[in-house]
Amino acid sequence: MFNLFHIFGVANKELKKSLIKNTYFYEDLDYIDYLKNFRQEELYKYIEKIIIDNKINCMFVTMGNMDCSINLEFLNKLKKTYKIKIVFLFENAELSFEYIDRYYAQLSEMIILYDIEYIKDFYEMLEIKYFILKGKISKNIINKKNIFSSALNELRGNINFENKDIDKGMDNYIKEFLIFLKDTPLLENINLLRDKKNCYAEDIYRIYWILFHFKKKKELSIFLRLFTFRNIKYINNMTKLFFILYKEKNIGVKNPINIINKALYKEYTI
Repeated sequence: MFNLFHIFGVANKELKKSLIKNTYFYEDLDYIDYLKNFRQEELYKYIEKIIIDNKINCMFVTMGNMDCSINLEFLNKLKKTYKIKIVFLFENAELSFEYIDRYYAQLSEMIILYDIEYIKDFYEMLEIKYFILKGKISKNIINKKNIFSSALNELRGNINFENKDIDKGMDNYIKEFLIFLKDTPLLENINLLRDKKNCYAEDIYRIYWILFHFKKKKELSIFLRLFTFRNIKYINNMTKLFFILYKEKNIGVKNPINIINKALYKEYTI
């Protein structure tokens, strides 16, 4: 059984119960909540401390709604340093395959997908192992203004998925999945592939969190962190994000992707 560390951007109580039941040790962290109070660098140090202190040998990552808050290179470093298996459950695979999911999936011994038409075929072409979690009820209309919307879905237009009954229950699926994972060799010597779209998504999230903390604390030192050589090319996006964040109320309860889209697309509505 695994010493498992579950980091998530979207809470799932049923999944948490099943993971606790089927692992030797379980710890979790809502990384979005953590980032609302601490810098990204502090999040990374905390994650590393949990891994060391508890001899973690498996990280289970439930990605939030098209979220890119956790640096891909950081996860790759964890994998190389601590020889841990990494699992991703992509909550919105039909939206974020092209810009986000497929890049994180490179680090994974196995990913978990809901039973969504076509997505698994793309992972097969990338030779990435996947496990289908049945029972996702998904009716989704693609918003083409979304900056992280997959070209895959833009080509297919509006999508409706049929409702499917959960025929096994979460416990049985997770138990079966962990058995497969145990027998899956650890991936080593990964040569990460990235492109401009993926780097852009990650950079925009990094800028978002700096602005978030500046609005919260009003400290000049935080604001000055924006003006690096890496960020200068995003000066227009930074400006739009800055003004949107300052108009927003209760940003602490809002999803970053909603604010990012609202800043970059006038037509966007939540």
